Amino acid sequence: MNPVTGTGRTSVDIGVNANLELIDGSQTWPVRKENEVALQQTEMGMVRWMCGVKLQDRVPSKGLRERLGLDDIISVLQQNRLRWCEHVLRKKDSYWMKKCI
Repeated sequence: MNPVTGTGRTSVDIGVNANLELIDGSQTWPVRKENEVALQQTEMGMVRWMCGVKLQDRVPSKGLRERLGLDDIISVLQQNRLRWCEHVLRKKDSYWMKKCI
């Protein structure tokens, strides 16, 4: 049992699920710079919490993400958008969404 969460789930499981919740439906979001900044701040707050590190500890974000095996949320957003675009491009030419692209 995990003493932090009180369940059988580890902080890595929670981190992956939290990241998935943050970017749910992100394939079609029009993401602006301020949205990216807000997502990165939220993600790093969760990552610090899962690692038990405070902002005052001044531990680099990259090291914390590597410890949990997480990618940067902005690169995950880009991958999701590309995956969705590839999905639409594989459709028939008569598909209405393909005509929009």
